Amino acid sequence: LADNSKQRLYRSEAPYYSDVVAVLDAKADRVLISRESPTEPSNLYRLDLAAKASPVALTAFRGKAAAIMSASVSPFGGLRGLMHLRQILTTIQMIVIPEQVLVPLAHAGFEEDGSLKEALPATLVDMTAARLVQVAGALAP
Repeated sequence: LADNSKQRLYRSEAPYYSDVVAVLDAKADRVLISRESPTEPSNLYRLDLAAKASPVALTAFRGKAAAIMSASVSPFGGLRGLMHLRQILTTIQMIVIPEQVLVPLAHAGFEEDGSLKEALPATLVDMTAARLVQVAGALAP
C-alpha cells in the first residue's frame, strides 16, 4: 500500500495449508495458491478474493486414470523407472491401470517414423491404450 500499511488479503484455514504462488492481476483480486491438507495432496488453485468464491482446482489428479509405458536402451526397458512412476501417480491419488508396457533395447526398437519395429510391443501399446480408455470412460461422471 502507498502508506506502507499492511492489509491481509488471504489466510489459509484448517485443515488446509496454502501458499500464494502468484498474483494474477494488478489489484490482487485473483491469486494462484498451492494448497494441501493431511488428506489431500498439494494442488494448484485459482482463488478470486474479490468474489470470496471457493478455490478452483487447476491440476486435480485424484480419481483420474493413467497408463504407464517406458522405453530404454537397457534390457529391462525402464522397469525401475516405471515402479517409481507408479508410486508417484498413486501418491497423488491417480488410478494407474495394472497393464504396463516396457520396450527394452529401445535404440533398436523403433523405426525412423517412431513406430515400433516389433509387433508384440506395438500390440501391447494398443491394448494398454484401449484399457486406459475403458477405465477412464468408466470413471467419467
